[in-house]
Amino acid sequence: MSRVNCPKCGHDNEAASKFCGSCAAPLSSGPPPPAAASAGIDANKRKGILVLALVGAVVPIVLFTVVGGGGGCNGSAEGQIVSTGAPHGDYTLTPTACYSGQHEDFFGVWVAPELSDEGGHTGWKGGLKLVKSHTNVWEVYVESPTECQSFDCVVRQLDPAGCTKFEVDVHDTGNVFNDIRVREGFVNLECETPEGGTLVASLTFEGCS
Repeated sequence: MSRVNCPKCGHDNEAASKFCGSCAAPLSSGPPPPAAASAGIDANKRKGILVLALVGAVVPIVLFTVVGGGGGCNGSAEGQIVSTGAPHGDYTLTPTACYSGQHEDFFGVWVAPELSDEGGHTGWKGGLKLVKSHTNVWEVYVESPTECQSFDCVVRQLDPAGCTKFEVDVHDTGNVFNDIRVREGFVNLECETPEGGTLVASLTFEGCS
């Protein structure tokens, strides 16, 4: 069976994979597109699309960066993310926004805090990325707001083996906004990390487009 190497971290993936199993970078046979043209969507339709630029399993990336300025996010979120200890750091985050993963060609959503402006750019710091893999398994990526340089923050995949609660639900509402299928759902997490830290999240989100 053919395999495909991740262009970012070199991880060996199954040929059918759309995202790297190690760093979640999009897998493509061609060179990665320019950040401003990510996912090939017109800037007017993107209304602040997030640019995903993973460059390693645990490295600084731009997970939540708004392209085109303005427009903002069309979805809302309620709840909290509480992290203690390594590796994610100590913080409490209250996300208020969500965005459909259809912009980056995956089924799922980003759940993030209120937009902020810095250095002429608009984006989020911190949040969760919920991705359904090609094998229909939910993957959760944690962006830590404690490890950011501007909007370049460290992102780590959460290991469900360390969780006593790992509940993710994202589904289409049947509505469409700017050619994007609107999604909603929830995530409940109670997890411990090998380093001795904890991460607890209880979030609901709707209108994610």
